[in-house]
Amino acid sequence: MGIFDIFKSTPNIEMLEKNKDVKGLIKALKYKRDEKVIWKAILALGNIGEPAIRPLIRSLKDKDPDVVFAAALSLGKIGDPAFESLINALKDKNGIVRRDAALALTTIGKPAVPHLIKSLKDEDINIRKEAARALGFIEDKRAVDPLIKILKDRNTGVRLGAIIGLDKMKDSRTVEPLIQSLNDKDWGVRAWALKTLIDIGKPAVKPLINSLKDKNVNVRMASAIALANIRERPVNLLIHSLHNKDVNVRIGIVIALISIGKPAEKYLINCLTNENADIRAGASLALEKIRDRKAMKFIFKNVKAEKNELVWKVIKRDLENMMIKAEEKK
Repeated sequence: MGIFDIFKSTPNIEMLEKNKDVKGLIKALKYKRDEKVIWKAILALGNIGEPAIRPLIRSLKDKDPDVVFAAALSLGKIGDPAFESLINALKDKNGIVRRDAALALTTIGKPAVPHLIKSLKDEDINIRKEAARALGFIEDKRAVDPLIKILKDRNTGVRLGAIIGLDKMKDSRTVEPLIQSLNDKDWGVRAWALKTLIDIGKPAVKPLINSLKDKNVNVRMASAIALANIRERPVNLLIHSLHNKDVNVRIGIVIALISIGKPAEKYLINCLTNENADIRAGASLALEKIRDRKAMKFIFKNVKAEKNELVWKVIKRDLENMMIKAEEKK
């Protein structure tokens, strides 16, 4: 029960603001009967400014999460005078305090960006991590390069915070650094790097195809998964890359085409008559894994016409596998 719930009268926010009664306004944040009262109190505390900063920072530790949230919004409205206190709050032991201090900085928006970028170099891990996330939510392009730099931070949480921040901005400058993060020792960082590359979409396609030749298997496999899940479905570009001299690239392309499935089928069928033997073999393998009956007649037609012995063996094997699977389904 909030402090005002025991009274019949509604808190007079206008009077409290006029008297600069910070304590009274913070108590008003607990008034549950009318949300309008709470929002008026948030605005009033923001209008009072500096005298309200310390009490509001203390309120970030309140047991009531609604009060904590409201205090963060008030600090955000105060803006520049609250920066130093909010940055210090980012290293609080209480995770909720850190989260809502970051929220307050996010609420301030673009004026907070230089302060947050500076905080990416702070010795405190929590400050670096929360500053990275806050920059992501503000979505200011000035933060892209500083966030890229901390993708190599020694702390997992900071690296993860940087990627989460970059994911919000979807900037093509982040593609190559994110591909390197596909080999991060932490699975969470790898997963977010993969998601961000998928979200970036078309600008990431060619670098991802190139990364299929990476010496690290984690990077190669994650790149194939990303290529399969990009919305623009770069099927033509993937098929064209089947003639790449690097076997790992060809394997990755086939994996991506298999994952794309039926939307890639008509392109793959056309590739069965391509002049390049690697493209014909890769298309056949992908179609066999997709296992569509319609593709069987095209593969059967081309196995008879295939002149390259190695490709002929690949297509013949794929056709036999499809026929076996078709029989099993009967």
